[in-house]
Amino acid sequence: MKGSRELMPEENAVHVLRSGAKPREDSQWHAAFQYALPKELEDYANVLEFDFEVPLTTEPLRIDAVIVKKKGGGPIGKNIGKIFRSRNIFEYKSPEDSFSIKDFKKTFAYAHLYEYLHDGVNRRDLTVSIVLTKKPINLLGYLKSEGCGVTNPEVGICYIEGLEYACQIIESKKLGKRENAWLNALSDKVDSKSMLNMIEMAGDDKAGAAAYIHALMLANPDAAQEVIAMGSEELEIVLENAGYMPKEKAEALLQEKEELIQEKEELIQEKEEFIQEKEEFIQEKEELIQEKEELIQEIIEEKKAIEVLTQENSIMKKNL
Repeated sequence: MKGSRELMPEENAVHVLRSGAKPREDSQWHAAFQYALPKELEDYANVLEFDFEVPLTTEPLRIDAVIVKKKGGGPIGKNIGKIFRSRNIFEYKSPEDSFSIKDFKKTFAYAHLYEYLHDGVNRRDLTVSIVLTKKPINLLGYLKSEGCGVTNPEVGICYIEGLEYACQIIESKKLGKRENAWLNALSDKVDSKSMLNMIEMAGDDKAGAAAYIHALMLANPDAAQEVIAMGSEELEIVLENAGYMPKEKAEALLQEKEELIQEKEELIQEKEEFIQEKEEFIQEKEELIQEKEELIQEIIEEKKAIEVLTQENSIMKKNL
């Protein structure tokens, strides 16, 4: 790939080229996860429905994802979907987050609440999947101490047996890069080759992949630098959708913004001058009114003086 133009972040995007830059919010990772999960199971799109940020009550209680298996759909052969039943709850934790025993209990509390709120759904219909980057060693030890069975049917996948709901813990970094590329790459340890591979896998779905690619670039600034340096028109389209744009376009927009600011300042200046002129006009008008009132007063006084003189003349004529 050759001839890249320099790319710059949009004003509202975090600059991934700054060394050590990290995502500032979990929402960035969750947006990427919401793109990755359907991609992992796209071979079964005709029998699965995906709902994200599923509200449980009027309060802000939300499940990260619920995959509904349509009636009549056969078994799911994908490794992360072999456990699936009719309703499949997913809890996702970003690479920076651990998953504690309390987190596990909360996730199961959400599953209980989901079952309670949905008529016709019982525990035999539900599964719980927890997607993590870090292996929850303390949690697995706790579950074993509680008499639960822990098995590893697939690399990166643990089944937890003996719970109310069928449950699996997915360690995304242990998943195969070929079979589970989308979840495996949800990491802050992605190299430039893997990042470029994900960009190419997005294919024509550049707008849809924007949040996913953006999260990877934010979390892996050094790899992002290398990818941008490789350059290509397709890459630039993906990066623009992910919040980046060619340098010349960014500079043109900046210039346009500065010109608009200048025009606004000139309009403000004109308005201030107009207000000043208006105030001066009002002042002149008030002075004219004052002069008119003074002139009227002088006329009144002169009229009174003439009347006095006329009266005096009349008196003198009578005396003569």
